[in-house]
Amino acid sequence: MIDVSIRNLVIFSVSWAFIHSALASDGAKRLARRWFGPKAERWYRLAYVVWSAFSLIPIFPLVYGQPYRTLYVVPSPWRWLMVAVEVLAVVGIAAITAQLRFVRVVGWAQLRGTAGSGTPTLQTTGLFRYVRHPQYVCSLVLIWMSPFMITTLLAAFIVATLYFVIGSFLEERKLVRLYGDAYREYQRRVPRFVPVLGRVFLPRRGKEEARHPQA
Repeated sequence: MIDVSIRNLVIFSVSWAFIHSALASDGAKRLARRWFGPKAERWYRLAYVVWSAFSLIPIFPLVYGQPYRTLYVVPSPWRWLMVAVEVLAVVGIAAITAQLRFVRVVGWAQLRGTAGSGTPTLQTTGLFRYVRHPQYVCSLVLIWMSPFMITTLLAAFIVATLYFVIGSFLEERKLVRLYGDAYREYQRRVPRFVPVLGRVFLPRRGKEEARHPQA
């Protein structure tokens, strides 16, 4: 039988994930434009990011403020090795955010009208050369490299992992609509989450191509 604490956490997490995905959809953005007019183009992204951050606050008492059981605590020195990997994951997330332009990611550029017009450039450089969703990969490494685990935290991590996996499919449907054959080619050449040893996506002769270095 599922503990009440885990049930409450799962209900909140799944509800949050559903609303988060719904608000990110093109349909929600069209509805915002219909209700608020052209100005919705400027403030929607920032409002979405602010809501996403503040609406997650209740998850902390749901994880740590309810009864839980400790599943494991990794001893030293392995604990510090896991923490080092987590730090690398944070660096990766920061690098990806910088590449995508932080002010655009959080919606500040859109609010100020400096985001530019048209479709953003398809990202195939940096960590995007190795996997199609490096931001999700780094996030998964960050959470699963935790050197301690409790029952409620495990439930939250499982829901988060499912959300990243399902979200990647939904995101790619949108990217195919935006970039067409260019993104389909990128999908064919670059793995979704797990890098392939010796394979990297690099530009050559004006095109983005996957190279397989020879030994």
